[in-house]
Amino acid sequence: MASPAQIIASRANGSHSHGPSSVAGKAISSRNSLKLGITAQALVIPGEDPAELEQLAADYHRQYRPVGPSERALLQDVVHARWMKLRYLRIESELLCMRAAAHPDPQFAVAAAYEQDAKSGNALLRLFRRQQAADRDWRNALQTLEGHQRRRQMEAEEELPEPEDDSPDLPGSFCTQPEPPPSAPVARTPEPSPNLALRL
Repeated sequence: MASPAQIIASRANGSHSHGPSSVAGKAISSRNSLKLGITAQALVIPGEDPAELEQLAADYHRQYRPVGPSERALLQDVVHARWMKLRYLRIESELLCMRAAAHPDPQFAVAAAYEQDAKSGNALLRLFRRQQAADRDWRNALQTLEGHQRRRQMEAEEELPEPEDDSPDLPGSFCTQPEPPPSAPVARTPEPSPNLALRL
């Protein structure tokens, strides 16, 4: 079992590590990130770049470094919700551009696109609701993940042994002075009573 001094030294050494600095080292390290695998194929639709999804997952993994299946699943929820929010934002922009491009006057094309959308199904409002739902999902998953990690760190700190008191109890040292032995009570001899006749 590690001593308290070794635990402190290990923490100090760990705080200096910020990952690889070379290009080759970063390339190897990037492959250690969260991989979505089959899920990634289902998340990517035409017009989206799978590399962007993997980069998003890698960035979150690098920041949160999940431990165990629960934290990894929560991090996947975080990445999924963020990816969906980005998708809905892109679709909103594409929808507006598509409808604006059909309008003859470029000055009022965006306003005309909004007006046309309101008259024909209000797709933009439905997209906005999906954006809000994805944002809520992202915040909830992130909050739950951070709560898991806080609890895990607190439990790890509680398991650390209390540091022992290594101060020497040497006589004459500045640390701890030994208690002096109790002295025996000194017997007092009674004083003779004064002779009052001599004072006369």
